[in-house]
Amino acid sequence: MPKPLDAYREGYERGRKGNIITYTGDALFDLGRDDPGGYYMAGYHDGAAGKKFSPPSEEVRKPAADVNPFDDKVAIKTVCPNCGALDWFEWKFLGRLKDPVCGHSWFAGSGAYALMQLRAIFAAAGKGAKYMNAGINFEGAQIFLKPIGWFLGAVFGVVFRLPFGLLMIPIQALAALTKARTGQEIATRIVAFVLGATTLGLFVYKMESQDRQRFQPVHPAVFNPIQTPTPTPQTPSAVSAPAPGSPSTEQSPVSTNPAATTDQKEPASPSTGLRDDFSLSPLDPSSAWTYKLMAGNATIQNAPNNLQVTCFSGSNVHLTTKRLFTGEFNLSYTLNNPGGGGIDVGIMQAAQQIWIVHTDLNNSYASQLLFSINNAQPYLFRHWAPDAFRGRDVAFRLQSGGGNVRLYADDQLLDTEPFTLSPSYRVGITVGLWAKAPIDSFVATLHQVDLTTE
Repeated sequence: MPKPLDAYREGYERGRKGNIITYTGDALFDLGRDDPGGYYMAGYHDGAAGKKFSPPSEEVRKPAADVNPFDDKVAIKTVCPNCGALDWFEWKFLGRLKDPVCGHSWFAGSGAYALMQLRAIFAAAGKGAKYMNAGINFEGAQIFLKPIGWFLGAVFGVVFRLPFGLLMIPIQALAALTKARTGQEIATRIVAFVLGATTLGLFVYKMESQDRQRFQPVHPAVFNPIQTPTPTPQTPSAVSAPAPGSPSTEQSPVSTNPAATTDQKEPASPSTGLRDDFSLSPLDPSSAWTYKLMAGNATIQNAPNNLQVTCFSGSNVHLTTKRLFTGEFNLSYTLNNPGGGGIDVGIMQAAQQIWIVHTDLNNSYASQLLFSINNAQPYLFRHWAPDAFRGRDVAFRLQSGGGNVRLYADDQLLDTEPFTLSPSYRVGITVGLWAKAPIDSFVATLHQVDLTTE
């Protein structure tokens, strides 16, 4: 049997010197010859096409080893699609493989590439776990730190390596598609690209959704209720309401129990319109509001057109209307924030107590007037410096209509944004003082809340 180089040279010379007659004769007679490895045919095609002389390697293929012979390099054991030899091939970027004997190069299958990316993710997790425990002498009480180090290192490894793996799978499928020749291979690469791109898109969407939820303005100074737990039953002494016959301006102490509430049974059907000047204290069972002390300690004083909520360090007070409302809304409210704490007012979902659209006049560490639309995709917010709104009565108005919501301050239009109206909703108010604020107490004043619906 001739050597690969000799067989290639013979075929190359014959193909280079041939013409239409010899090509026809070769197709009928000579090319039916015994050609192990296809070296003669490869040389013949290169010579007939006028390509440069590129003989195959003289290397003799050894039987495939049982283990990876490339030491610390990544390699896989597979079959060369050109010569059909089973061997170990070094893994290159994007899963590119090359047979050093026959010289053929190709891309690994998309499934094999995905498995290699999964292998790399586990390897990164292992390295992260080893790194977290490196240099620590696990003796005595420190022995309990070892599983914690393993867990944290594994999580960090997966978090940093998983996005890269999801990104590379569709890229590899696209690169391999450019080299695909058969219909089956083209279809396989297209399916792999679509599945990989879809998985990557879902992963990115999920991460962005979580980021939007985490970014909702739940300032330490102002409680922005997200999934408020169901209040636990309280004794009648948990909240003190004004005694019968007492002046309406008398201060009503509030228990330090964070779950202290004055809840009323909700109406069976939604209502239209609300007008409250706080002549009746929110602590009164007959008031329009459900009162919740979420944390810390607070007091309430009320008089016509004047509700004062005093929050002490680390406290949050939350009010929601007992009634539900439907339709386009026009919500007006006047408030006074002297500085140091925050006041949220707006529209909330009926059941989950999540803000739909609201303003947050915050004069604590975040110091801003925030206008947020929580059901927008993505989550939308606008903010202004609070100086023009601090220490004075400011009349705000939230108005929906025509697929938009508008924010007014003292009858001046500040912003208009696209908006999707919820089927039913409540009016919500939150007042709070950040635990690390430089002041010990904060007094928020609300004068009147008006809601009209269409």
